[in-house]
Amino acid sequence: QSVFSLTSSSRLDVAIRCTADTDIRVRSSTVATIHVDSGGTTTTSATPFTGPGHDESWQSYRLPYVQDLTGVAVDNRWTIHVDETNINDARFAQREPLCDENGADFDYMSVQEWTIRGANTHPLHVHTYPMQVISDCGDHEDGEFYDTIVTSKNLPSTPASSSSLSSYPHSSHAKCKVRVKLIDVAGPVLIHCHIFQHAEQGAMGWMNVVGGPVQPNEPRVHHCPDGSLDCDPVPPPLPLCS
Repeated sequence: QSVFSLTSSSRLDVAIRCTADTDIRVRSSTVATIHVDSGGTTTTSATPFTGPGHDESWQSYRLPYVQDLTGVAVDNRWTIHVDETNINDARFAQREPLCDENGADFDYMSVQEWTIRGANTHPLHVHTYPMQVISDCGDHEDGEFYDTIVTSKNLPSTPASSSSLSSYPHSSHAKCKVRVKLIDVAGPVLIHCHIFQHAEQGAMGWMNVVGGPVQPNEPRVHHCPDGSLDCDPVPPPLPLCS
């Protein structure tokens, strides 16, 4: 196979066997060039698969932030309900973080399992950390990583009887499950509906990832009117859940 189709926010691992120099193209643009050393031998039976019949799956090396989480222990579970004007019944507030089921912040290096509701009409986008689909997330492939989740289009975005999460429809796409490892960097993390009009209306929030390295503060205005860099004071620390 020499042509692959990818959706947005997806990744692809390929093993390439070639006997001459070649280019790898994305939408007709060359993104990589492979050079084959001269004087080598050509093995037409070379394969990335193992086993007597070359029938065992090939596993590529995954960077730490996209390592498989399907078989690991979960440290914390959280339900995210995305609506047109809020997340978990809370409109965006700059000084009010989203908290987990226990009213706490989110620990650095923890493995999170999140149940996503409402993403049939309000795609959930998470900054910084990719989400691995575990089950029931519509057309998203189980086991793959995404930064935006969109589930089935045939469900209402809110419960039929009340605003309580417990009354939300119990069909497969109403309980999409993903896992996230909070790795590499800590600090505030933005999540929001990926329909920007809805995010601007309040379907946006942020959570604290605590206990890990944070990015240093830097001036939000890099060039002041007088040419200096000190006209933007360091903002006060963001509040914690507990």
